[in-house]
Amino acid sequence: MRRNPREQTASLVAVRRAVSLVFGAGMFWAAAAGINLVALCFLPFSNHQPVRRTARRSLRRLFRLWMRFVAVVVGARFELDGMRGLESLAGTVVVANHPTLMDAFYLLGLVPDAVCIFKKSLQRNLLFGPMARLCGFLANEAGPDLVREAGAALAEGCNLVIFPEGTRSRGGLQPFKPGFALIATRYRRPIQSVHLSCVPPLLPGRIGMRGVPGTTPVVSISLGREFLPPPGARAHTLCAAIEAYYRALSRGNPTDKCAPAI
Repeated sequence: MRRNPREQTASLVAVRRAVSLVFGAGMFWAAAAGINLVALCFLPFSNHQPVRRTARRSLRRLFRLWMRFVAVVVGARFELDGMRGLESLAGTVVVANHPTLMDAFYLLGLVPDAVCIFKKSLQRNLLFGPMARLCGFLANEAGPDLVREAGAALAEGCNLVIFPEGTRSRGGLQPFKPGFALIATRYRRPIQSVHLSCVPPLLPGRIGMRGVPGTTPVVSISLGREFLPPPGARAHTLCAAIEAYYRALSRGNPTDKCAPAI
């Protein structure tokens, strides 16, 4: 059965965008490899706070360039609602839902002095590991060490970026894991919520043809409610309240009305 001209045009646009994205991703990772080679030279100084901050600023600029590439070459439109409010953040746990492959890139480009949690196996990866270690990113080992290191990063004024689902939101929001709430309650740190969406989906999975739509993807990144853990708050209770908040957002409820009490 032959497709109509509109469907054929959309398919051609999707192919062009996919090819551009793959080509751009290759250039981006080549640049990332070069940056990581430079980072290797500075790893002996990674315990110095000014070195870590400079590395995080450099990485933030790199991911901002990636966002511009996605906008110009892939044709995505970014709608940033209230995100300038992130510029004043310090010592805050930043949480977000995780609908696409590139959400971490967006947040690391938008959140100042951001520290994230990454897979321990990436520490030995020459493409990612050196810069991640130089920035002071935290390996995702379970146990008190991770919580203690996260608390130390927050005490330095860094912002801890976490996706509480622990995986992408395939088929809807996934249950939240309480690790972020444990860190926030133990060290009495605020939690800033950020809500992401992309319609139609752009790279919900791996980079490739199927993840690139034929129509203009609209990436919406909105600053949400700030949660202040009260004295004696339990991590599981706080986690459940924030998960309920995100589920209400996904149903389209107004932000001010859907925030549950803690």
